[in-house]
Amino acid sequence: MRNFRDMTIRELASQRQTVDDVQNMIRDLFKETLQTIFEAETVLSTVPMEFILEIAVTAFPFL
Repeated sequence: MRNFRDMTIRELASQRQTVDDVQNMIRDLFKETLQTIFEAETVLSTVPMEFILEIAVTAFPFL
């Protein structure tokens, strides 16, 4: 089966998944999303705060 993150609702529904299958897909997607967020935060934690602030001021001069 194709990665369910890339599937549309219509494609998922056409497979006549059980409620358990849908719940498992949602749970897995949520887990993957949290993992991605955690990894991004880990990378950001290695960047010096001065650099982050410089980027923020450049990108948002009205702050």
